[in-house]
Amino acid sequence: MQRFFANLGPGLVTGAVDDDPSGITTFSAAGAVFGYSFLWTALVSLPLMAAVQLMYARLGMVTKHGKTTVAQRRGSTNQELSAAKDDVLTGMFVSNLVMFFIILTTADTLHAHGMRNIETAKQASEALRPLAARVHIGYSRSD
Repeated sequence: MQRFFANLGPGLVTGAVDDDPSGITTFSAAGAVFGYSFLWTALVSLPLMAAVQLMYARLGMVTKHGKTTVAQRRGSTNQELSAAKDDVLTGMFVSNLVMFFIILTTADTLHAHGMRNIETAKQASEALRPLAARVHIGYSRSD
């Protein structure tokens, strides 16, 4: 388990940054407009995203070389590739898990109540408010 967590790095960051405001807005709009019918996309896109990111990770292990040189290189060890695989798969899993629950939440809160128009990140964040914990750390909030 310690080795697994030691291998996490750029792949996990890549997965996390995939869920930016535009992605959250898109996922929220999909849930609001189509309900639960697009939940399957999180499952189908996971192996596709992971495959692309694993290819990038492998290419990234070799610097300043063209595609031909990369294809001919034999310097990456199985340990390096295994570490990259753990990292990338975890990052893509986290990203798709976030996407799944955003679609699920907006389908349950908005689509179910007839609210099907999300155009901005602000509207998406308001739609996801029921999911967010209300944690007050060092500040007060007025509603």
